[in-house]
Amino acid sequence: MKAKKIYTLHKENKEWMNDLLAEVEHFQNQFILQSDTIGSQKHEVNLNNDSVNCEIQKTNVALECHRQEDHIVLKERASSFKKIFNFLKTELSVFISEWI
Repeated sequence: MKAKKIYTLHKENKEWMNDLLAEVEHFQNQFILQSDTIGSQKHEVNLNNDSVNCEIQKTNVALECHRQEDHIVLKERASSFKKIFNFLKTELSVFISEWI
């Protein structure tokens, strides 16, 4: 076993801990952001669903024939969220595999 000065060991431990905490904080921040995004998107989907339900109640036309403007923005946001969240899951899996 090779001996090192205590100061050197302490410094290495501190560097490792800082590196580890920086990565953990990165994931913590990302999960907070994604949680906020989920809350915002849920709210938008609920508003859109309320609008759809209102149209259903107003019309006497069969639902199969009734048309309403497509919710393209919601689709794009949902697609973007899935891509970002899948990337984050992959990134987290790599991080976990390196530390377990």
